[in-house]
This record gives sequence, C-alpha cells and structure tokens, in this order.
Amino acid sequence: MKICYLTESIIPSFSADSVNSMRMCNGFAQAGHEVTLVVPDRPLPVPVDEEPHAYYGVSESFRIEKIPWRLIAGRSYYYGLRAALHCRRLKPDLVYSRANWEAMFSAWLGMPTVFEAHMAIGGRVTGRLFSRLLKSRQLKGIVSISNALKQYLVEEWNYPSERIVIGRDAADVVEVPPLDFAVGRRGVLKVGYAGMLVPGRGIELLFELAGRLPNIDFHILGGTPGQVDYWKRQNINSNVYFHGGHPPRDVPRWLQACDIVVAPYGQKVTIGLGEGVCTTNWASPMKLFEYMAAGKAIICSDLPVLREFMRHEENALLCPPGHIELWTRTLNRLVADPMLRNRLGARALDEVHRKYSWRTRAEKVLQELGLSHNPSTGSLA
Repeated sequence: MKICYLTESIIPSFSADSVNSMRMCNGFAQAGHEVTLVVPDRPLPVPVDEEPHAYYGVSESFRIEKIPWRLIAGRSYYYGLRAALHCRRLKPDLVYSRANWEAMFSAWLGMPTVFEAHMAIGGRVTGRLFSRLLKSRQLKGIVSISNALKQYLVEEWNYPSERIVIGRDAADVVEVPPLDFAVGRRGVLKVGYAGMLVPGRGIELLFELAGRLPNIDFHILGGTPGQVDYWKRQNINSNVYFHGGHPPRDVPRWLQACDIVVAPYGQKVTIGLGEGVCTTNWASPMKLFEYMAAGKAIICSDLPVLREFMRHEENALLCPPGHIELWTRTLNRLVADPMLRNRLGARALDEVHRKYSWRTRAEKVLQELGLSHNPSTGSLA
C-alpha cells in the first residue's frame, strides 16, 4: 500500500514527536508498504549535519519530502493545506496524519485518511472543523495513544468506539554495546533519566534523590543547550551529570550504560515550550517504551494513564508523583536487589518484543481499522 504520512514535526531534531514520526514510517516500511513522510521545512532547533535517516538510526526505506513553512498568521492552517495538496499529487492509497489540520484537509480533498490523536482537541475553530472531519466518509478511523484518550473521543466527540484503535507508543529492541560515559564515577551504580527538561518531568525530584543518595550517580540525557544550562544552575549535587541532547539513534546505547532508569512525572505533565500543553490525562510516553526495550529496571510515577501498560512489581515499580520518601525507599530497594532489577527489566523487554515494536504497531493499526489494499481495484478494502 502507498502511504503518505503527514506531520508538523521538525525533522531532524530530538523531539519525541519527530522520533515518533520517523519510527512509525519505518514501521510501515518494514511491514511492506511504500511510505512518503511529508514534513515542514522549519528551522532546526539545534544544527544537525547528517542525513535524517542516519540521525534517527532507521533504514532509508521511506522518502522524506519537505514543504515550506511560512512564518505568517495561521501558518498551521496554511501548512496543513499545502501538505495535503502535496500529498494528493503523490496519489496515496492512504494518508496517515498525526496533525489535526493535515488530517482535515486530506479528508476534505477526498483522500482516505487516518488521524493519530495524541491529546485533546482544543480551540473553538479547530473544534468546529474537527467535528466536520469526524463526519467525513474519508476518515477511516482514529488511532489513540491511550485508553483514556479514546474514552475522551467517544464521550466528548461522540465518535464510534469501534473506529478507534489503541496504538500506544513503541520502541525497537536494538542490541548495542553500552555507551562509555565521559562523566561520572567508575564502579558507581548509575540511575538514568532520558527525555525533555520541561515542567512536570520531575527533574527537581531527581535533584532531591541525588542529595539523599550520594553513593549513586544520576545521569540526565536530553534538553536544549538553554534548558541544560538552566537546570545545571538549579542543581547543587556533585553526583548529577548532564549529557544534553543526543541523536535518537544513540539513546539505546546511553540507556544500556545505566543500571536503573526513572520516569518521575509530576501530576501535571506538559509538552512544548513555556507552560506547554498538559498531557497528564492522555500520555503514552515513548520514553517508557525505550526504557523497556533497554531491559532496564524502571521506576515510574503512578499515574492512571501510565497504569494502562506499566504494572507495579511486574514490569516496573510505581511511586506516587513527587513523594520523595517513597521514591527514596524504592530506589534503595532496587540498588540492594540486583535480582529484582533483572526480573523487572527482563519482563519489560519481553513485552516490547511481543507487543510494542514499531512494526507491530503499524500492522496492528491497519489491521484493526480494516485497512487493506486490493491490488485488483487499486483501492482500500
């Protein structure tokens, strides 16, 4: 099947949405589909001197085509239309979009479309037009990243439950040697955090843990140079080390160098800059699946949406957000019990192998939405 994937992600960058887009396109290609990724030609937040496929560590099994991104009022609407028109010239069998406007315009231009939802739909204008999209015959279904988000789409938008597929984020298991950290103490147990350095991600909690547990090293991967500088100024602990943003292909090696990995989300989790967009109710963090794929013991905040796939004492240990006493006791428990670390890591790794690879996700989405290509008619069946 010929699939056109639409996104507003900046590519290449180390943002989670860009990694999601590249990995999903790779998953569709691994499943045997012809894939074109259409992205905006936006300024890169950090200069990248290599080709995008290599930067993300995926094969060159799909094309990437860039559309101009105009710095004008209403640029998201304008870009969405331009991207959909470009997509129509490619004559795809299916348009797969993780952006509202691209999905709307592609459906209105008569192309079979799947929309992947990552958060609630906001805004008066967007809401009115989104309700029109839901009534379009060209909308073949919605992919929701969590059960909670699916329930929202059913209850708030009256969209049929049977036309919504749960597609949690994913990760690929990559057998790589651990990265040799340039900073930190030799022979000291390493606790790792990989992800954005924005409000709600629990960086302050990591600092508190580091102060209470001076015999453990805490390593933090991610963030723009400005964010790293900011958090370095907030930190007073000598056992906290910042690694900055790395190409996504390096994340598996970085995680392999850690003994324990943590996801200390707060009660309010955001994405984006400044206040950002709150995703606490809907999230399916790709970081957690990358942790699982590394086969490492995970400590994660106990949030309802994360309990959909993280299970206490089975594939992770869960702690209440911000509860420093329980986080300290739980971390000490893992430090003292390598067999428990191995058991939790092995269970998480097995689940990725069985359920959470990007190819599995791509195949699941198309299968459960009933989308297959009919070679005799050249249409979706």
